[in-house]
Amino acid sequence: MFYKNKKYSRLAVFSVVVITLLLPFITYGYWMPEVAEYLIVQDELSPVDVIIVISGDGSRYRYAAKLFNEGYAKYVLFNYNKEDMFNIVGIRFNPEEMIRDFAISNGIPVERVFTDGRCTSTYEDVLYAKENIVKKQFKSAIIISENFHMRRVYLTFKKLFKGNNIKLIFVPVSMEMDGINPDEWWTRESDLIEVFNEYIKLGFYYFKYGI
Repeated sequence: MFYKNKKYSRLAVFSVVVITLLLPFITYGYWMPEVAEYLIVQDELSPVDVIIVISGDGSRYRYAAKLFNEGYAKYVLFNYNKEDMFNIVGIRFNPEEMIRDFAISNGIPVERVFTDGRCTSTYEDVLYAKENIVKKQFKSAIIISENFHMRRVYLTFKKLFKGNNIKLIFVPVSMEMDGINPDEWWTRESDLIEVFNEYIKLGFYYFKYGI
């Protein structure tokens, strides 16, 4: 009898272990979307003093121009990485000049454009954005980046702007413009890499900056 009970106990433990291991695979359709959804922070748009574009993909700049032309801001701050200066067939390009030309060609007057090329990371993007906002005495801002980047941007802004009475609105680039879609993100290699990279960076920011 003791041997029989012991046999059933082992079977029960084995069954629990197997179910526990299989459960995430069986239910992935319910929880996997939430993994990507957590990364997205999206507030309701309202008019502000300035749009701040986090340095990176060109879709961020195009979306900023769209919002400016729709009347959501008086100024635009384009952040960029000064290391992005490069050479193609002997021709040297200056990102600041390119950004200003882009802005003007997209209906943003040059006197309404600010640039900052000191940013080499998201943390520095926010750090220098704060410096520019305080210097120019802006009281409100729309923050633009890509969908999966927004949680880290949001947490970094909340950390560095703590105690500042500045209204911050976080708005990711529209899916139509950047092509990033959280639905079934795990079925697309590029989105899979983006999501996992963001979680790794979130962990890094937690330990390094305490966000």
